[in-house]
Order: sequence, then C-alpha cells, then structure tokens
Amino acid sequence: MQHWSARGLFDRMEALWGAFVIEAPGGPVYFLADAGYAKALSEEVLTKYGSPRLSLIPVGAYEPRWFMAYNHMNPEEAVQTFLDLGGRHAVGTQYEVFAMADEGYDDPRRDLGAALQRHGVDPSRFLLPKPGEWFTLPAR
Repeated sequence: MQHWSARGLFDRMEALWGAFVIEAPGGPVYFLADAGYAKALSEEVLTKYGSPRLSLIPVGAYEPRWFMAYNHMNPEEAVQTFLDLGGRHAVGTQYEVFAMADEGYDDPRRDLGAALQRHGVDPSRFLLPKPGEWFTLPAR
C-alpha cells in the first residue's frame, strides 16, 4: 500500500496504516484502505493470494492531483487497480461522506463511470453504493 501516516506535527510514519486481505470461502476480499496507485502492490497481492472475489478500492479524495496523486488514487487509477487485480467485483470507498479534497461531491461517481466506460468494464462489477445502500454478490 502506498500512503503515509501523521496526526500531528511530529509523528510522521509513527502509526500503522495498511491494506488487508480477508481470506474467505468464496475467495479473498481485498481492502485497499487509503492509497495511491501502485501496480507492484497489486502484483504482490495476486502472487500471494490470487485474484480477489471482492476489492474495496478508494475512489475519492483525489484532487488536486499535484498534491494527492502519491497518496490517493483517482477513479481512473481505481479502475486500473481493479483490472490489475483481475477481480470479479469491486466496491468504491472514500466518497460521498466527508469533503476531504477539492473534487466535488458527485465527481467520484461521474469520473468512475467515465473510467469504467473507457476501459470497457461493466458498471455492475464496480459498485458505488449510496450511504446505507446494500447489495449482494454472486456466489461465484
């Protein structure tokens, strides 16, 4: 995972941050947490755990790019991460809850839709549920 940690002026890189793989009967679930795009990390996950059944991938808090690119992927990079992982389904995280960056409230949803279309990915495979909305994944 590509990010950093800090809660004050003098505690850079002192806290744990990371991504997690949950091994489940239907296949691994990958929680990417809060990260910038890093193809090497996707390759590492694939090598160790195989292609995930579900990936939870951040799609918000990405503008301005000059400041956010290393730590926060944008929707285009989120789709690329999904493709890199070869996963079956993804759910976007880090959008429509807190204003954490310069993009507009609806921008992650709009930008993800455009990225999915550019890459030819069926939108039913990369979900952006509204807060409180639920969904079911196919068994296999």
